[in-house]
Order: sequence, then structure tokens, then C-alpha cells
Amino acid sequence: MLAEELDNQYLRSMNWGATAPIIHVTDPEHAREFLLLGYEQSELSGNHANLSTLAMFLAIHELRAGDLSAGARWANRALQRTTEYVPSYVAQMINVIIAAVKRHSAADAAVLLGALRAHRDRREQAGTRGEIDAEARYETSLHRQLGAEFDHLYGQGAALDDAAMISLAFSQLDAIIDAAAEQPGSSDRGDPGGGLAHLPLPGERPPRPGTRR
Repeated sequence: MLAEELDNQYLRSMNWGATAPIIHVTDPEHAREFLLLGYEQSELSGNHANLSTLAMFLAIHELRAGDLSAGARWANRALQRTTEYVPSYVAQMINVIIAAVKRHSAADAAVLLGALRAHRDRREQAGTRGEIDAEARYETSLHRQLGAEFDHLYGQGAALDDAAMISLAFSQLDAIIDAAAEQPGSSDRGDPGGGLAHLPLPGERPPRPGTRR
């Protein structure tokens, strides 16, 4: 592999990022460990765009595994990285966040979907075929769950500007995380990698961009 031949940390992190979208197919048993290691590589190289992408796929992985709280924590981190370093990826990230929010509150998901569609119109970003299909499924499902209320909620979201949409997404993720924390016996998933305890795993919620702890 070229990255190893050149001993180039940045190229290594790019290789991890390139494999992230298909790792759940090529090696589902080790997908989470792979994504965590990729996150570590990107952190070491300072590849912020890749950190956003890998955090997003970690969120997707946790959602597929049925862990809504962990998925929300990774989505929170991914959105933070995205807004700070790669704002052109915001629509892609909100698409994933809707999948999480929908499991917690159909009404909130409908508002966020309206906001995402308006954001796409303003930016002229239709999205990938996968994103378009996912958003169509969200709309169909939310229509079925909410009935006539869907149009009102969707319209509320469509009236939001980009900053309000991002703030709403963070708030909805917070609601998921807080609800999980209130459940008896709740605990964050541990580190399956054995040597990754220093990584920002789905534990403490990261600060918002521009805020201090």
C-alpha cells in the first residue's frame, strides 16, 4: 500500500476514510473496531474532514446496531466537526441525524427534514442517490406516522435558516442523549479496541463549536 511505503500518516487516514462506507459489508464483525482505528489515524494526522466522515459512519454503525444513544453521541461529534471544518458536508450529516431523531420523535424528525430540504434548495445540493432515497423514505414514513400534522411540522422546518437548522439538530441529539442517561442502568459502551481508551468514544458530550467547557 502506498501509504505504508511512504510512511505517510495522512494517506493512511484517507485509506481508512475511503473504506468506511463499505466496511459494514466487507467486514461487519470488525466494522466498529475498524472505524475507531480510522478515527485514531485521522486524529493523529489532523485530517479534520476525515474525522467528520468517520464519526458519521460510527454514528450509522451504532444506529444499525440498535444503540440510539451511542449513535446520537457520534452524530453530535460528527456535526461538530462538520460545522467547524467541512460545512459543505452539513446536508449529508443532517440526513444521518434525521435517522436517529426519527427513532426518538417523529415530530422533531419532520421539522428537521423540512429544514434539510430547504437547506438543499438554498445550496443547490440535491444529494447523492442514497441520500435522496433515504429522505424519500423518511418522508413516507413520517407522513404515515404523523398524518396531517406532517405538513405543518415540515413547513416549520422549511422556514429555518442554516444556523437554526444546525442548532435544532444539536438540540435533538441532546434530547436523545439525555433521555438515554435517565434510563435505569444506562452506561456508555466501552472500548472494544483494547488500546483506544484515549479516543473520544461515545461518552462525554463534546462542546459546541465556539463554546468552552
